[in-house]
Amino acid sequence: MSHYDWERGTLIIPEAAWPKLRLGLVEEHDRQQRAKLARARDFHARLMAQTKDRSNFDYRDTWRRISVRGRRQGLAFLLTEDFDPTGEIRELLFPDDFAPATSAPRQPQDADFPLADAQAQAFSCGAFGMIALDDRTRQLTWYVQESNNAVEDARRHPLAGWLFRELSRVAWALGTGGVIVGNDEYNRESQGEGGGGNYVTASCGPLGKSGREIE
Repeated sequence: MSHYDWERGTLIIPEAAWPKLRLGLVEEHDRQQRAKLARARDFHARLMAQTKDRSNFDYRDTWRRISVRGRRQGLAFLLTEDFDPTGEIRELLFPDDFAPATSAPRQPQDADFPLADAQAQAFSCGAFGMIALDDRTRQLTWYVQESNNAVEDARRHPLAGWLFRELSRVAWALGTGGVIVGNDEYNRESQGEGGGGNYVTASCGPLGKSGREIE
């Protein structure tokens, strides 16, 4: 069912919490990138292992059977992460949708899943979500571009999950926190009292209690 939505908000992080949150975000991003690279290489090895002494091998059909999409048939490669990146891995292994099914998958490389610089300012959370950092103001911005089920998809990303868990543990101080607001296609169509306007989807700290967005 269609459900176009978005959300965005900026939070001021307490001075004492900023270094740990920033470092943790970089480390968690890199951990997830390494995990995806390892999984991509494992899929590639599984595919190549089945081609021994076989000609005209259908790599794409085999991918469908060993990937998570084959779970209902009991043929899935069991995944251990919260998020399921098999779509991203498929695009990496088979970048050309029009190539013959017998074309061998591409070998995954370290550069396919780059690690973050220690001073990185932005982190992607899937196709629609983004985390941005401003060291000067200690502001963290969460942004989800409007699309179909965009908020759900972005929040389901493991880096987003890590972030919101860590935010729930922050010792918020006076003058810190903030709100995240959003909207969706059904709310915008509401004709009742107060209907149609943006609504708060999350709040943190004293500034969150005020309900005021940080510009």
